[in-house]
Amino acid sequence: MIGFSAGSQTTSYENLFIGSEAGKTNRTGFRNIYIGSKSGMNSINNYNIFIGAESGFATTTGQYNLYFGYKSGFNNTTGDNNSFLGYQSGKNNTEGDDNFFMGFESGLDNTTGNQNIYLGSETGQKITTGTDNIFIGYKSGNQTAVANTQNIYLGTLTGYKNEGSNNIFISSNNDALKQNQKIISEKFIVFNDDIDNPFLYGDFATANENSLAINTNNFGLTITESATKLLVNGAVKAQGYTPFTGLHIIKLLDNVNNIAPGMILISNGTVEINDTINIIVSAQITNEENSKKVYGVYTHSEIIGEAIQYYCASLGEGCVLVTNKNGELQNGDYVVSSAISGYGMKQNDDLMRSCTVAKITQDIDWSSISTTIDYTDSNNTTTSYKYVLASCTYYCG
Repeated sequence: MIGFSAGSQTTSYENLFIGSEAGKTNRTGFRNIYIGSKSGMNSINNYNIFIGAESGFATTTGQYNLYFGYKSGFNNTTGDNNSFLGYQSGKNNTEGDDNFFMGFESGLDNTTGNQNIYLGSETGQKITTGTDNIFIGYKSGNQTAVANTQNIYLGTLTGYKNEGSNNIFISSNNDALKQNQKIISEKFIVFNDDIDNPFLYGDFATANENSLAINTNNFGLTITESATKLLVNGAVKAQGYTPFTGLHIIKLLDNVNNIAPGMILISNGTVEINDTINIIVSAQITNEENSKKVYGVYTHSEIIGEAIQYYCASLGEGCVLVTNKNGELQNGDYVVSSAISGYGMKQNDDLMRSCTVAKITQDIDWSSISTTIDYTDSNNTTTSYKYVLASCTYYCG
């Protein structure tokens, strides 16, 4: 014990008190380190480290705390497991636990808020009871509402006056954020120089779960359809791109073991209407010549969550399985469905019709094709036809 009245009332052991009245009223607390005038003056518990004049001054039963800086953790009484580093950091914390504040007056007015991380000068300065926040950057979350929870603010002045919860905000230095007092909750925002037109605007709300808008307009570019996940205000230009093909999600009615990419599908007339632009058509493999119910060409499936999702292509470019059942298809010929399940054949004319599936876009050397498929007609006569997966453009969408 070094200093006037330092640890003057202690009867415990393994304590280090240095400074006038440091650990003065500690009686039974042990394994504490208090360095600085009146640091830990009223503490009676264990495993605290207070360094700085009046740091941990009002602490009574709080333990496992680390305070470093003048009046850091000054008013803490029962809060545990806190680390306050910086001038008056966590000064007014009384019962809050598991907080980490680092920087000049960071978390200054926190009283009972728990599990917060504030890094930077005056971060989270006015919030009192909010929990589970992470503020990083000069004055980030400085003037936020007293009970805001589960926010992440990254950057100078980010979330300065926001009164909402469950947000992720990212910003560079922008003084205008000081005046941007809004009630924003359940959002992901990347601010730019114009605070009312953020670069990225994500929505975590239940109605628009996990949606994202780019280059917003006064927060007005919001997503109102639950099925829409990305909305862009402006033209989109890609340095790299993939070929355009319009795909439909379908409900596949056939045994998946009997289907292969390139097979022609028809709508069976049953649909699931989710909204005006989101329809799931029940599709099956065609086995009818010149069917006007053709809906697309099967492409692939994928697992989404625990369900298998099937796709067919109706517009754009791709491939289709065709046979020589109605003659040998060549570049520029139209394709229609055939009686061979899933396979196409040559259309009888060169007019686009309701039964047209696709148009061939490659030269085909039928003499070199060895793959065949058998077809048995209504007279029980079986014939072998050649088939090939041919390049095409789709026209049945």
